[in-house]
This record gives sequence, C-alpha cells and structure tokens, in this order.
Amino acid sequence: MVDLIELVNAFVSTLQRIPEVVEDLGGSPASIIGYIDIASVRNSMNNAVYSQKSGTVLVLWREMVMTEGEMAWYEHHVELQLRARPGSSILTLIKDIVDGVPDPGDGMCWLRCQLLPGLDPTQVARAYFETDEEGIDHGVIETTTKEIAPPPE
Repeated sequence: MVDLIELVNAFVSTLQRIPEVVEDLGGSPASIIGYIDIASVRNSMNNAVYSQKSGTVLVLWREMVMTEGEMAWYEHHVELQLRARPGSSILTLIKDIVDGVPDPGDGMCWLRCQLLPGLDPTQVARAYFETDEEGIDHGVIETTTKEIAPPPE
C-alpha cells in the first residue's frame, strides 16, 4: 500500500505547482495545505475544516476502500476543501484545480498523470458546495486514486 502521508504531500505539491490555483489563492503556494494527523496536536479533520481560512485549499485523505471484482485494488479517497478569498469565486477555484496543468511539468493536466509510482491517475468523483455550521459555503472536490498493483493477500 502507498504511504498515505506521501499521498497527501503529493497532492499538495502538485496543486502548489498550478499557477492559476496559486493565483486564485492570493499568490502563495503555502495556501495549499495537507492535513496530517498528529496525536494530541492535530487530531480532528472536522476542526481543521471548520477553522480553515479564506484563500486556502486543505487536502484530506478520507478513506481507503477495497474495490470488488476479479482484481481487488486499494482505492484512496482524498478530499480538497476549498475556501475562496473574499471577492473570489469557489467555482473558478474548482475549474482551475480540475483543469490545472502543473509548472514545471510535462504540459499535461495533473489528472492525466501519476501522483506517485504505483498509482493510476487521480479522478474527480464530484465537486460541490457544502455549508458549515455558521452557514458559510465552501467548495469540496472528492477524488479517487487507485493503486496499480493489487494489495498483498
């Protein structure tokens, strides 16, 4: 199985290399953050999403599932939580992430390329608005990424 921290970090570094996304967030690649749980320091995804600042993208590994069929595979579900800057649109941010081409890169959309060895290219499962406890909308992009090699038996 792929290292989950490496997977989150690969998402972050890839998104940080998409100029339009960085521009949407105010020009700082550091506005794209990976959620890595650390016991007693950072151990609540809900709190991380709730306290997320405007003009940021938070990358969360949500779950791994075993796909069914003749060939079983691990499939990783990673979420991108989007908070647009004041005066900016979440819809633009969603488009720029989905269509994004990293620089430097090979000129291809990041969704057509491997994030890490041993993985198929990532797919966007869905993108939508979600409303938090205070009635504030933010965007969510759900992705799926399958491992190429089947898990050990």
